[in-house]
Amino acid sequence: MFYDQLTRVNAEEKEKEQEQEQEQEQEKLKDWD
Repeated sequence: MFYDQLTRVNAEEKEKEQEQEQEQEQEKLKDWD
């Protein structure tokens, strides 16, 4: 049970990191204009 909870939390953290990386990429593209 605890392991399932831990896995879910890790998955959510990875999703947040990916979203932040995508936002940073978009910011870089804005800077190029």
